[in-house]
Amino acid sequence: MKGLEKIPITVGVVGHLDVITTEEHRLQIEQLFKDLATAYPNSPVYLFSSIAEGADRFVANIFLELKRNNKEFKEKFELIVPIPFETEDYKKDFDAHSAKEFDDLLKQAKREFIIGYDNGKVDKSQKYLETGKFVADCSLILIALWDGQEGKKGGTADIVNYKRTGDDYNAAERTFEYEGTVFILPCSRRATSDQVSKVQKEEHEFSLDTVLKDSSIKEALEKIEEINSDSFIIKEKAFSRSQTFLISKPEILDVPQRSILNWYSILDSLSILFHRRDIRTAILLFVIGLFIVMSLAVYTNIWQNKAALAIVLFLIVSAGLIYFYSRITKNHTKYLYNRTLAEALRIQFYWNIAGINKNVSDYILRIHRKEFSWIEHILSSFYGITYNNKQITTATIDYLKTNWVKNQADFFESAIRKMIKKLTHYQLISNISFIIAFALLLSIFFLEQFYLKNNIMNFLQVVIGSLLSVFALIRAFIKMKGYDQLLNQYELMNVLYHKAEIRINAINFTLPETEEHLAYLLELFFIIGKEALIENGNWYLILKEKEPGIEGI
Repeated sequence: MKGLEKIPITVGVVGHLDVITTEEHRLQIEQLFKDLATAYPNSPVYLFSSIAEGADRFVANIFLELKRNNKEFKEKFELIVPIPFETEDYKKDFDAHSAKEFDDLLKQAKREFIIGYDNGKVDKSQKYLETGKFVADCSLILIALWDGQEGKKGGTADIVNYKRTGDDYNAAERTFEYEGTVFILPCSRRATSDQVSKVQKEEHEFSLDTVLKDSSIKEALEKIEEINSDSFIIKEKAFSRSQTFLISKPEILDVPQRSILNWYSILDSLSILFHRRDIRTAILLFVIGLFIVMSLAVYTNIWQNKAALAIVLFLIVSAGLIYFYSRITKNHTKYLYNRTLAEALRIQFYWNIAGINKNVSDYILRIHRKEFSWIEHILSSFYGITYNNKQITTATIDYLKTNWVKNQADFFESAIRKMIKKLTHYQLISNISFIIAFALLLSIFFLEQFYLKNNIMNFLQVVIGSLLSVFALIRAFIKMKGYDQLLNQYELMNVLYHKAEIRINAINFTLPETEEHLAYLLELFFIIGKEALIENGNWYLILKEKEPGIEGI
C-alpha cells in the first residue's frame, strides 16, 4: 500500500557548544546520510537534534541542506527537536544572531517538544542531561562530536557514557541494558584547543560500514527496511481494519498519535498476513505428512511397485521444498516480530494518550535484551518521535477505559472461547481417530482369520496406520503451535484487563476528582501497560521456536 508513513531510521547528535569542526567532519556526516538513503531506499531518515549552538546545529544544517537540495530526500529526511525548556527560555542562552538561526531551523522541523520535567525541582544542568539522554535513547545511530574530555554535568561526556553503559543510578539498566554504541567524531573545543585527549589521538573511522559493524544496529536497519518494503503488499481494507480496531475515531488524535496509529496498523496488518501464510504452511505440511504415511502404508501392504514408491518420494520431496520455502520466506519469523512490535505499539499508543512518558522497550523482553536489542532500538525510535507531555484528564480516563481496557478484556474473553473451541475440535478428531484405530486393532485379535480369508487385512492395516497418523499429527500440530500455552496467556491477560476495569470503575465511583485521583489512575494505566508488555514478551518466547517444520512429519 502506497502513501503510508514508513518506519524511520533515527540518527541523533550530541556534542560541544564550542566545537571546532572541519571539512572532513562535514563530508563524513553528509556521506552517512546519503549512504543511509541509498542503502535503505524504502526507509525515511529522522535526525534528533536539540539545535543548540555547536555540534547540534552543525549536523542539523548538513541534514537540512541535503533535504532542501535533493529531490529524493525532501520527503525522506525529517528533523525532530527535543529541547530542555520552553522555547523562549532556551533561547536566552543565545545571542540575537544565534536565536534567529535557531528559529530558522525550528521552522524546518517536523516536531519540536519539551522533555517534561518539573521546573521547580530539576536544575538546569539536569535538564540538559535528561534531554541528551533522551536523544541517546531514541537514536539508532548516535553521533558524538567530542574531544574525549570529561566535562560538566549534562555535557557530551555524560551522554556518551550513558549510551555506552546505561544509567549509573539505575540498577536494572546497568544489569540488563544493551551496551550501546556511540560513533565518535574526534574534535577540538575553542575553550581547550591547546589540549589533545586520547580520543583525539585515536583513529576514528566514521561511515555506514563502521555503523554496520554493530550487529544489533545492522539488524535493526535491515528489519526497518524489510518492514517498509513489505508494507507495499498491505491492502487498504486490511490497513483500515487495523486502525479501526485500535481507535474508532482517528480524527480526534494529534499528529504524534496518528503516527503511532499508522505504524501500528502497518505492523498489525503484516502480522495478520504472515500469520495466515504461516498457518497455511503448517496445514499443508500436516496434510502432506498424512499422505506420506498413507502412501508408505499402501506401498508396504497393498501396492508394492515403483509407481507407489515414486508417489512416496514425490510427497517427501514436496514436504522438503515447502519447508525450505517457509524458511526462505520467513513467514513465521515475520509474523512474530511484526506482532511483537504491534502489541508494544498498542501500549505506547495508549500511554501516549494518557500522557505516560515511558518507553515500552524498557519493559518488553527485558531479560533477553541483548538477543532482541534491535526491537529495543525500533521501539525507542517510535517513542522519541512521538513523545507526548500532555496531562491526563477525566475525558482521557473514560476513553482509555472503554477503548483500551474494556476492549482488550472483551478481546481476550473472545479469544479464549475461540481457542477452547479450536482445541476441542482438534482433540475430538484426534481422539475419534485413536478410538477407531484401537477398535480396528482390537477386532484383528478376534477376527484375524476372517480378515485374512477376505483379503482385507492389508487394507485394514493401511486404515489403522492412517488413523494413528491423524492422531499423532494433530497432537504434534497442537504442540507446535503452542495452543495450550497460548490459552494460558490469554487467560492471564483476560484476568489482568477485567481486574483493571473493575478497579477503574471502583476508583471513579468512590474517589472525588482530584489531582491525587488522576495520579492514581495514571499509575494504574502504567501498570496495566507494563504487565501487558511482560506477557507480550512471554508470548514471543513461547512461539519463537514454533516454526513449521518437517520434524513432525
